[in-house]
Parts: sequence; structure tokens; C-alpha cells
Amino acid sequence: MTIDVLAQRTGLPVPSLSSMLLVLEMEGTVDSQSGGRYARRAAS
Repeated sequence: MTIDVLAQRTGLPVPSLSSMLLVLEMEGTVDSQSGGRYARRAAS
């Protein structure tokens, strides 16, 4: 899902979502993918 779709669905501004996604990526919760997409990381 792209950050623009997330912004539209949540009503949150893109800069806020970007910060949140960075934290989630560092925690290992989401993966950044090509094309500006994000996905929930599979449970290990």
C-alpha cells in the first residue's frame, strides 16, 4: 500500500505517516518496498 493510500484511508497527513512508517520499519513491523509501497512484515 502506498503512503498516499494510507493518508487517504486514515486522514493523517503524509509527513506524520512517513514518520510513523519509519519507526515501524525500524521496529521490524513493516517493510518498505519498491514503488513507495509499504507492507506488514510477515510474522517469524
